Amino acid sequence: MKYYDFNLKGSNYQNDLKLLNEAHNLNWDYVKIMYSQEEYTNALNNENILRDEEKKLGINFDYGLEINTNNPEELRKLTRKNRSKIKYISCLGGNLKINRAALENRQIDTLSRPYYHRRDSGMNHVLAKLARDNNVCVELSLKDILTNHLSYRAKVISYFKEILLFQRKYKFPLILTSGATNFYDTKSVKDFLSIFNSIGFTNEEINNAISTVPSNIIDFNNNRENMVIEGVCIVDDDL
Repeated sequence: MKYYDFNLKGSNYQNDLKLLNEAHNLNWDYVKIMYSQEEYTNALNNENILRDEEKKLGINFDYGLEINTNNPEELRKLTRKNRSKIKYISCLGGNLKINRAALENRQIDTLSRPYYHRRDSGMNHVLAKLARDNNVCVELSLKDILTNHLSYRAKVISYFKEILLFQRKYKFPLILTSGATNFYDTKSVKDFLSIFNSIGFTNEEINNAISTVPSNIIDFNNNRENMVIEGVCIVDDDL
């Protein structure tokens, strides 16, 4: 089984290299290094150099785009503009209008942290159905537990539990990520199992969220350009 962390926060070449190195040491097989819409183009300047290190480290990576906006129309425009060029697009949640706009948009891979800066989980029955019907993934970040304290940490854990209950009922795709901004934030696969077990996730649910679902996203996006509609692809006719 291969393990995937789809949210390491990119910043510069040196930090990204440290993140890759530590992720490899902690038994991750593949990571997404996430950049904002303002920084994504500059990040590509370091890609070839980082690819050389990727071969040495034995860990695979790709860059991803994390869209951060409070304007649903801007979200749609940025998604249309970048979808053909970028293999993974995530939208930072929290604003309820953005949560809904992201989950309605099949061109978006993941709604990240729908509970962000909210006093609730940012999910409800309607949004859970949209996530399922449009195959948009919902992301929970381990960092939101580890970097908060006391009552707010308890609230974040309760948001995770509520989203898990929605996922069990509606079966939308769910991923778990570290949200690491530096190598001190990175956590091992065993850490994920221990922490998420303690708040009510089963081993199967955790493995799905850090292995099966991320792998499915990669496979889907590798075939996206050949897809006429979901489930129908153009294939070579050289038989």
